[in-house]
Amino acid sequence: VIDAVFKRNFLSYFSGVIGYLFIVAFVGLESYFAFNPQFFANNLANLAQLNAYFPTLLLFFVPAISMSAWSEERKQGTDELLLTIPASDWEVVFGKYLATVGIYTVALMFSCICNLIILLRWGTPDGGLFFANYLGYWFVGLAMLANGDDPAKADRASFDRAVALIEPNVSNGQIRAFTGNDYKELIVKG
Repeated sequence: VIDAVFKRNFLSYFSGVIGYLFIVAFVGLESYFAFNPQFFANNLANLAQLNAYFPTLLLFFVPAISMSAWSEERKQGTDELLLTIPASDWEVVFGKYLATVGIYTVALMFSCICNLIILLRWGTPDGGLFFANYLGYWFVGLAMLANGDDPAKADRASFDRAVALIEPNVSNGQIRAFTGNDYKELIVKG
C-alpha cells in the first residue's frame, strides 16, 4: 500500500506543469539567495549566504509540497476512497510522506547540480562542505515535511505545541540560534 500511494502521489506531481514550475521557482530563489552580492564580496566558493536564508525559503516551499499531497485527493474526490481502502492510516500517511520527500529530494538535487556548476565556474568549492550543506538542507526539509500540516487548520494550540517542542532544546543549549549566521562566533571560538 505504501508503495502504491508513493508512486501515485510522486508521479502525479510531475504529470502536470506544477511540479516543474515548483522546481524552477525553488532553484531560482535558492540561487538568488546563494549568489547575492555578499557572495562575491566574500570571495569564497561556498554556500554561506544560502545557509542564512534556506530555512526561510523552506517555510514557503515545504507547505506547498505537503499541502498538495492532500489537496489533490480532495480536488479529485478520492480522499474518501483512499481512507477506506484496506490499509491502515499509518500506511497511507507514510506513503504520502515518502512522496513529498521524493519531490523535495528531486528539487534539492536540481539545486545541488546548478549550484555546484556555478561554484565550480567561479572557484574551487570544498566538496565536503558542499556535501554537508546539502545533507543538512535535506534533513531540515525532511523534518519540516514530517511536520507538514494544513495551514487552514492551524490554531493557537498547534502553535503552542510547536513552541513546546522547541523550548526544551533552547533551554538546555542544543538550539542557541535560529539562523546559520548566528552560530558564526561560536564556530570561530571552537
